[in-house]
Amino acid sequence: MGGCRGDRHRATPTQSRCRRRHPTRAGTDHGLLTVLLAAHGTRDPQGRATVAALAAAVAERVAARDVVLGWLDHAEPTVAQLLAERSVERVVPLLLGDGYHVHHDLAELTAGAIEVLPGIGPGPELTTALADRLAEAGWVDGQPVLLAATGSALAGWRAAVQTSAELLGERLGVEVRPAFLSGAGESVADGLATLGRFSPREVAVSAYLLAPGHFHSLLRSQAPGVCAPPLGVHPALAELLAARCR
Repeated sequence: MGGCRGDRHRATPTQSRCRRRHPTRAGTDHGLLTVLLAAHGTRDPQGRATVAALAAAVAERVAARDVVLGWLDHAEPTVAQLLAERSVERVVPLLLGDGYHVHHDLAELTAGAIEVLPGIGPGPELTTALADRLAEAGWVDGQPVLLAATGSALAGWRAAVQTSAELLGERLGVEVRPAFLSGAGESVADGLATLGRFSPREVAVSAYLLAPGHFHSLLRSQAPGVCAPPLGVHPALAELLAARCR
């Protein structure tokens, strides 16, 4: 199952209190312009708690905006509900890249009438978060890395993961190869076989995932060695998202 320590990134009681100070449901009007954080959604309770904690960390950094969290699937309030009930100035995706949800779902929901910012990466903030989570999981200097992401039919998403792998490789000074847990592109098993020339256990796996859930559980089952937890509530991501909300 590897060396994942995702439990360290669960929402704490303090983070839960932060969420109550920044309500996500309609009906709370502070007289501030509203920025909507749009999250993918998951049936996993820990995954929802992690994303909500990240949203709370962003809201705490943006005093001049009413920052609310909406879900594209599997949870409420939905993005569609909040767009209908609030006067939303801007949509900031809590998504790692510009995949289907940005290009299709959010574009359709906003119909071009509201600014939709790009996904989180690639970029230096995402690279920092990936490197930190790898180090926490036990990555050692010189160890090759497999960057494992969800799949997408969009070539742009796969290209973004490739760019993130290159940036992480430059940061760590090692070979970083992208792989995908579903869809097109090299699979995790094939990537481990390519990098682990003697044993896949020699390869550290970086999770290109924001929160716990189905895909991280799947990744842990395929990673025999070091496996990083999801990115979770990382300060570099919170600062980046807060800057986009201002």
